[in-house]
Amino acid sequence: MTTEGLLNERAEQALRTVERDNAFHDEKCRRILTQQRAYEGILTRDKPAAEWESKLHPPLLNHALETAMTMLVDSDMKFKITPSPKEYKGSTWQDAVAGADANEALFRRQMGQGGDRFNEFLRPYVMNAAINRVSIAKTHWVLDKREVKFLSTKQIFPFLGQHSPVRMKESEQVTTLFNGPVTEAVDLRDFYWNEAAVSLDVARYTAHATWVSGPDLQKKAKDGIYSQAAVDMLVQDDDNGGKQTPDGNEIELDRERRGRKNGLYEVLEVWDRDTGMPFAPEEQVGARIHAEAQARGLFSRVRGDVFVLAPPFVTPDDLLDRIAAVLASATKVVLG
Repeated sequence: MTTEGLLNERAEQALRTVERDNAFHDEKCRRILTQQRAYEGILTRDKPAAEWESKLHPPLLNHALETAMTMLVDSDMKFKITPSPKEYKGSTWQDAVAGADANEALFRRQMGQGGDRFNEFLRPYVMNAAINRVSIAKTHWVLDKREVKFLSTKQIFPFLGQHSPVRMKESEQVTTLFNGPVTEAVDLRDFYWNEAAVSLDVARYTAHATWVSGPDLQKKAKDGIYSQAAVDMLVQDDDNGGKQTPDGNEIELDRERRGRKNGLYEVLEVWDRDTGMPFAPEEQVGARIHAEAQARGLFSRVRGDVFVLAPPFVTPDDLLDRIAAVLASATKVVLG
């Protein structure tokens, strides 16, 4: 399937950026698969050792690591988040401190009552580091809305007031189940960075491949997040047998097993440090969102297209929700 004419300039640039390091990413995935097999105690079936391997033999390494990780993860974590130790210039140190404080406040809120059980995130995060020598966490905003059914009553003779008989009717309404930040451990096989980077702090770009179902793709296209034409072509290509089972490529077979075999599509989220995938300067997107937010009573500051929020730690939850709602409304007015 060709993407010509379906992707805008930024999306084409992001795709080309990631494709340049495909060979490096595939080699990284092979190392991860090898380390994962060692952890799980799996022997390749065509190796001589597989002939005498006992089917009842429990993977000792797996058991030892599982036990160690369980002991490491306390139910009441004590932690402090600080900026990475490196050279900072100008106001970047203050920005790094503010970012670390914001993440710490976020994690503490997630661990609190009504949070998303942040402690459960720690175990896979520590396990990844133990097996693959590196762990990556991603914090993103989740808005989970569902249609729920409920019984409503309607008066048959309203003029009788409270003495009127009523009719029961099944109705539907959209209910927000969760609206807030979530931190997740990322599968390293789905995370990309440029080959020359010695650490993620200096990576020119990073990318995360997420697995999305066909109905979710269509819903996001309807909401204007993705191109409807591109999604329609992707689904049509799948219906016509466009998804070919890879032959002999270990990395592609692994992707097939984890996502494509389950009817999911791979969607790339790309962050480019050099270009930042910015809006065109003449569009003044940041300034326009800032003006819309001020018109709605939210006063803060903006740096280019970066909107800076720094509410006090004692800010009530309802006010934090209001801040997020105002900013979301201002952004929607500007970006549509």
